[in-house]
Amino acid sequence: MTVVDNSKAAQTTSRWWNKERSLATKADGLAQFPSIDQVELGPMKIAQSRSAAKDVEEIWIATEGSGDMIFGKFLRRFPEGTALRVPPTGISAQGNFNFTTGTTKYLHLIK
Repeated sequence: MTVVDNSKAAQTTSRWWNKERSLATKADGLAQFPSIDQVELGPMKIAQSRSAAKDVEEIWIATEGSGDMIFGKFLRRFPEGTALRVPPTGISAQGNFNFTTGTTKYLHLIK
């Protein structure tokens, strides 16, 4: 059995305000995805919108707090417990918004 504890690993800042930490990676042997990341977005913050490369699929899962996500040209509510799949078109821009007074947390998987 392999046990990897990344809970104390340093967070990095990405896309303006996202605080990110890899929880499991393909290199660890614990994930089929390149990585499974924990992403935190602080209160009253907006993450930079961007598109993944063509044929790259992303899944976002809201695990704590409720935010919003710009998804293409639409603004979607993104409450805790919701999962969103970003299609691998290369043109589906997305970015997280947090207009609340608490931190929102997500799991982010890239395939």
